[in-house]
Amino acid sequence: MVHITRQKRITALIILLFVLLSVLLSAEAYAEKEDLVSYTVFHLDEEGNTLADTQVFFGHPGDVALVSCREIEGYEPDKKELRKKLSEDEKENVFTFTYSEEKSAGSGGNMTAFIVLLIAVQLLIFIYILRRIRKRR
Repeated sequence: MVHITRQKRITALIILLFVLLSVLLSAEAYAEKEDLVSYTVFHLDEEGNTLADTQVFFGHPGDVALVSCREIEGYEPDKKELRKKLSEDEKENVFTFTYSEEKSAGSGGNMTAFIVLLIAVQLLIFIYILRRIRKRR
């Protein structure tokens, strides 16, 4: 039989109550579906051709929506992110990313390799630290 201390039971109960309260507050904030408006995200090339599926999201009027561009191979977006206050008029809630063809992929490849290497090093450091912690126990 597993023995759970009183302190651990109280801690688990507090965490459970916090999670339930967070869920209830989140659900209450977005419970009013009729208050929601849609906003649409387009990914177009310089001639206006669609490069990726159009995305539709929902939010409340007055909320500030933040959308990120998509990575489309061979193309570079005009902006990485777009931010806009949502209007009650859904026709105004449009975000358009315009992509141009990449000039050269030479330096981008080096940066990608550097990022992958950096992540690998961080992962190795994390594993090393975990092993040291386990040895102490």
